Amino acid sequence: MAVPEFQNFMLPILNLFGDGNIHTTNECINTAIDYFGLDENDIKLTVPSGKQTQVANRTYWSLTYLKKSSLLKTIKR
Repeated sequence: MAVPEFQNFMLPILNLFGDGNIHTTNECINTAIDYFGLDENDIKLTVPSGKQTQVANRTYWSLTYLKKSSLLKTIKR
């Protein structure tokens, strides 16, 4: 399975935060991996620059847009 576009990552991330707790970016990445059933090959795919995995990149973009739309907020760094 190919890694879905970042818009598809928003639902599993919102579901994760639905419990009202604080979650890390790594928890969001792992949630997306589990939600989409990604295998090791999908997890290792990188963006063209090779500096980041596609899963991490799409998670970061999803979090960015969820924060911009005020559905999530950063409470600590």
